[in-house]
Amino acid sequence: MMWLNKFQSFKSKEELNLAVEKQLKEKHVSQKEKALFKLISRYAVKFPGAAHLKVATMAKEMGCSDKTIRRMINRLAEKHMIQKIYTMREIRGGKGANILVILPVEKDHSSLFGVRDQSKLPTRPSQTTPDVPKVCIPKNQNEPSLSLKQKNKNHIKDTAVPAETLSKKIPAPIFKAFSKYFNDAASIYAYYGILLRAKASIQPSMLIENRPEPFIEAWHSTILQAKQGKVKSLKKYLYRAFQQATLTAVRQEKPIFNWLEQ
Repeated sequence: MMWLNKFQSFKSKEELNLAVEKQLKEKHVSQKEKALFKLISRYAVKFPGAAHLKVATMAKEMGCSDKTIRRMINRLAEKHMIQKIYTMREIRGGKGANILVILPVEKDHSSLFGVRDQSKLPTRPSQTTPDVPKVCIPKNQNEPSLSLKQKNKNHIKDTAVPAETLSKKIPAPIFKAFSKYFNDAASIYAYYGILLRAKASIQPSMLIENRPEPFIEAWHSTILQAKQGKVKSLKKYLYRAFQQATLTAVRQEKPIFNWLEQ
């Protein structure tokens, strides 16, 4: 966890405690938000101001759901009491637990650590991808090393993995459609995973590259619905849309008259 020191926002525990007290005094928060803010601050003592916390951990300690925790974190970020920084696992890939940074009251937080404040990001997908704050984090001791070179690696770059790294690993038409809205590999990989799971639930043996059109149409249609505020859960909506796209692709590959002939 030594890498977390680069995100600490205070020089000492005393400075952190004073900032927490000042934030709670000057900002209007609910009792639950106050309790969560104090919980985060207790985990942000070793590297004053910086905590690497799982939503599940906070939910367990607060006695509420993950959804409630995420909602309160967003509200604390909107009030500039914390900054939320997304992380990615460099070895296994995928999103890790957020880094939560306790913020001083008097500072401009828009450029803290060289990333945009997550609370200022748009809530709906847009044509241009927001510069979501993301960092790569070192693998933990339970994650296997893939090579001696990776095992001895001691420098992790605090940048999002560019989308181009996936350009040859997923079907080109799908990559082109996804990268129109997202330019980081983590997001594209996550949504492509939803596509694969949805397809596998209908027709595991079908090759996407043979019939990419229904999936691309489902993707663009879902993003449009989301931009219009008609989608509550983008992942769930996409899953159902990709399932329907799979059915469409199957029908295109094997029309009804072919089935009857067989």
